[in-house]
Amino acid sequence: MAEAKRQHDWNVASTIMALMAEMNRDRKRRRKPFKPDDFNPYAEQKPIVARGTVGRVNSSPWSIFAPGEALFLGGEGGEDEQNWVDVTYHFAARPNEINLTVGNISGVAKRGWDYLWVKHGEEVVGDRVLQVPEAAYVEQVYPEANFNALGIE
Repeated sequence: MAEAKRQHDWNVASTIMALMAEMNRDRKRRRKPFKPDDFNPYAEQKPIVARGTVGRVNSSPWSIFAPGEALFLGGEGGEDEQNWVDVTYHFAARPNEINLTVGNISGVAKRGWDYLWVKHGEEVVGDRVLQVPEAAYVEQVYPEANFNALGIE
């Protein structure tokens, strides 16, 4: 009951604070209007989609990349003097390889950021023992994410 009263009081107080801040806002310095949630510690914070996407590859076609080709490295940003927000995103890209041949093994498909490793066996040729590919394995290194949720293309 006391917590509900505290939240109600903050809703009222933050509405008044936003109204006063909005009346005194310099529209040249701050283009974005004030909202009660800007002042309310109980306001639900919207999650930043980018945070959960760092270190993941695209799960579906995104921008010019096929699934598995783009890796999201993160980003940074901040406000300038005019309260404009600049955000810089960092990505790395590797093309998918769909018809690789490793020794006598052909038709190996590897997405850009997957890891290809080869199991070798021994073959005796004359007086030499050669390492020859027996099997090729592709492992997923990075989990996937929907990059369309970032809101950039």
